[in-house]
Amino acid sequence: LRPLMLSTESALSYAVTEGRVLAMAKAAKSIGMEGIIIGDGWFGSRSSVKTSIGDWFPNTMKFPSGLFELSQDIHRLGLLFGLWIEPEGISGKSMLYKEHPDWIIGHSDAANAKGSHENLLDLTRSDVRAWLIDTISSLIDRCRVDYLKWDISRMSSDLFTHQGIEDYGMFMHKYIQGLYKVIGTIGRRFPSLYIETSAAGGGRFDLGMMCYSASISISDN
Repeated sequence: LRPLMLSTESALSYAVTEGRVLAMAKAAKSIGMEGIIIGDGWFGSRSSVKTSIGDWFPNTMKFPSGLFELSQDIHRLGLLFGLWIEPEGISGKSMLYKEHPDWIIGHSDAANAKGSHENLLDLTRSDVRAWLIDTISSLIDRCRVDYLKWDISRMSSDLFTHQGIEDYGMFMHKYIQGLYKVIGTIGRRFPSLYIETSAAGGGRFDLGMMCYSASISISDN
């Protein structure tokens, strides 16, 4: 059954910190909720919608003890520990884009149309998929994540790939196949992990995702 989770998203937005999340967790416990999800703002240098998607490591200014210690504290309360993540996106203002500008769909961050100030990662590429699987798996393992909220905040556009696929209908088909491979692999590695996929305000309500995630939320909250 889907656990009853409290998200920090609307209450705290980007202003998440160790103390605020723990205070919310204690309040959630007091009213009988089963877990807490840290929403946007916990990673990279994220302080607005314009940066850091793709930099999936804790912001040490907000979480100086790291997420593992916070996860431990939340587990001691008897609650599940959840994280919001947007793995298919990549900000032009991110460490990931500086290292791998060729990993995006489209020609460049400067040339692309954006959604939520983001590009999309090219999941038709095996190296992108391998990086994503390893990065998210490490995060889940290190931080003892029980609940993963897998979001996407934009539609697809600028369908150019450095892989040389010219049939863009086939390109999007291969993109979704790549997405299934990533989520499927993570799910097999962590069989007790609850994966919820979100849908950009209803923009991707894909029944195929139900093979790889326990539930789909039509919008972020």
